[in-house]
Order: sequence, then structure tokens, then C-alpha cells
Amino acid sequence: MTGVQTCALPILNNHWSADLGFRYEHVRSEATGGFIGVDTNGFVPRLAIAFDAGGDGRNVIHATYGHYSGRYNEAQIGGNNNVGNPDELLGIYNGPAGQGRGFAPGFNPANYETVLGQFPTANIFLEDSLTSPIVKEFTLSYGADLMNGRGYAEASFIARKTSHIIDDTITLANGVTHIVKSGLDVGTFTNVIYRNLDIAKREYQGLLFQGR
Repeated sequence: MTGVQTCALPILNNHWSADLGFRYEHVRSEATGGFIGVDTNGFVPRLAIAFDAGGDGRNVIHATYGHYSGRYNEAQIGGNNNVGNPDELLGIYNGPAGQGRGFAPGFNPANYETVLGQFPTANIFLEDSLTSPIVKEFTLSYGADLMNGRGYAEASFIARKTSHIIDDTITLANGVTHIVKSGLDVGTFTNVIYRNLDIAKREYQGLLFQGR
């Protein structure tokens, strides 16, 4: 991951100042065998405004708003390769009853109904437009100089909301892939596609008090 951040810090006058900037990020992951996990670019903006009531730095109100790129989960973006991620075939036994290691029908694939097949290099994909989750943060704070410069106190309200969370989707709309492994016709299975979704969300609100 590489990133470049730019910002400007203009002082508008004795009472107002602002910080406007953005960060450009490029993310690319590659696994053994040349499998590309993520290859995306993104811009995340930041904005901050400060109001100094007296123009002397003793009573200041800050407001900020910014976007931050969340973390990629290696188990997800590595889902389309076999590095530490073996093929999986799940079947339900529907043959004759029995038990024990010597029960031959239990070792006959014909006595199982296959219900799931996930093969990282064949039917698991990352959507081309996949990006990291986005955290949107808003803060509002008030800070005051106390005791003629011998103390300081500040109270802040913080709100964060995470969206575009990465999740796997298994739907008929994804299509299917016919799987053949080492000459063995395993069957046809629904494709699994990792996408950015807003079904799940994470929200946080808090108050922060600090002083010196």
C-alpha cells in the first residue's frame, strides 16, 4: 500500500482557520502463483475548521470531517488463491446406516449429496471495483485556557461510521463454474464473489474529556 497526502493550512483571520486536504492511496496485493487480490486506487478527503472566539487562543471550537480507509482482511482478499486456503467440498451422507472405520459405504462418494464446493482458483472471485471499508468521522470540540495559561481543558464529541464493508456473496446472479480438478469432474458450483456491501455497518459515538 502506498499513499500520498496533501493539505493546506490557511489562517483566514484572527478568529478563523481551516485545514483542507486529501490522501491518495494505491493498494495492490499479489499471492504465490501470480494471483492478484486487490488492485485499487482511492481518494480520502479531510476538512477541519477552527473558530477562536477571542482571537487570542484561549477559547477555541474545532470541527473536523474526514474519510479514512479501513483495513483489508487478509482472509478475504486472499480468498481467490490456495495459499493457506485449500479447496473445500462438503457433502451430506445419505447412504445406509452404519458406523466405525470398517463401514465401507461411509467411504463411497456415491453415498453423499454434495451441497457446497469452494475452490479458490476456480469459483471464488474479488469484484474488480473492490475497495477497503470507508470510515467517515465527524468531531466537534471546545477547548479553553484555564488559570491564565496554567491549565487547559477540552471536551470533544466523536462520531464514526464504517460502510462499504467487504463480504462474500453467494447468489444465483453470480453464475456458476464447472470444476474439474486433476482430471476429476467435481461438479458445478455457484460462484463466490467478495464485494463492498452496506448490509452490515459499524457506528461509534463517544465523548472525550482531556485536560492538563
